[in-house]
Amino acid sequence: MKIIQTPQIETAIQGDIMAVKIPKEMMIAKEDWQFFLDLQQTKRLKIRSLDFKALRNNRDLRRYIYYDGDQKGLQQLTTKGPPEPEFMDQLEKYQKLDSLEVLRDPSFDPQRLVYLWSDAYLWYGFRNDLPLSPTYHVGYIGGITNQDYNLDKAEAILKKKKWTSDIKRTEIPYYNQGSDHTHAIEFSVQLPQKEHDKIVRYYRDEMKEEFWSCRVKDCLASAYSLEPFNILGLKAALKGKK
Repeated sequence: MKIIQTPQIETAIQGDIMAVKIPKEMMIAKEDWQFFLDLQQTKRLKIRSLDFKALRNNRDLRRYIYYDGDQKGLQQLTTKGPPEPEFMDQLEKYQKLDSLEVLRDPSFDPQRLVYLWSDAYLWYGFRNDLPLSPTYHVGYIGGITNQDYNLDKAEAILKKKKWTSDIKRTEIPYYNQGSDHTHAIEFSVQLPQKEHDKIVRYYRDEMKEEFWSCRVKDCLASAYSLEPFNILGLKAALKGKK
C-alpha cells in the first residue's frame, strides 16, 4: 500500500497505526482535521493508496480519535441520540489533539483510540467489532404508551431494573395523540455490554438487518419488537397480559 500525500498533509507511523493531520485550508474548516488510522484495516479493505480523496471520503475507514478519559463517559454522552452540546464539546476537544504528537508520546496507548460511527452515534473501541453499549433514551415514539401498555405495570417493572434511570410519565404532544394514545413513560437505559453484544449480533449478523442499530433500540420497549429478547421484561406489562 502506498501512502500518497500532498506536502500539506502530515503523517506519522508507529507500528501499524498512522496519525494523520490535514490542514484546515484543505478542508475549508476552522481547525486541522486530525485522526488515526489502523493500517491493518486499510489492508483488509484493500486500499491501495491513502490519497486525500481516500482519507477524506472513504466511508469504510475508521478514523479514530485519541480519548484519554473514561470510555463510559463517551457512552453516556449519547443518551438522547443526536449530539448534545456536551457531546460536541467533548468530541471537539479530542479532535483538536495533535495526532502526530500524541502518537510520538511514550505514553501512547492504542487502546485509547475510539471510533464514532456517526450514522448511529455509536462508539467502538480500537479494533472492536461490537460497539460500546450506549445509554439509550426511550421516548414515546417506539416506546411505552397507554395504547399498548398498562403504564402502572410498565413503570413498576422499569423501577426494578438496575439498568434503567430517569423514569417519568409524560403526556404525548397533542399532534401525535389518539383516543387511546395520550400518555407515555420515558426512560434511559444502559445495558450491560454482554447483553448489548448479544442483541447486536442477532440483528446485525443473524438477521442481517440493514438498519440494525435501530432494531437494537426498538427491542427495548417497542410493543411489536420485544421478541425474542424481552430484555427489560416489559412483555408482562402489555395490555391483555395478566
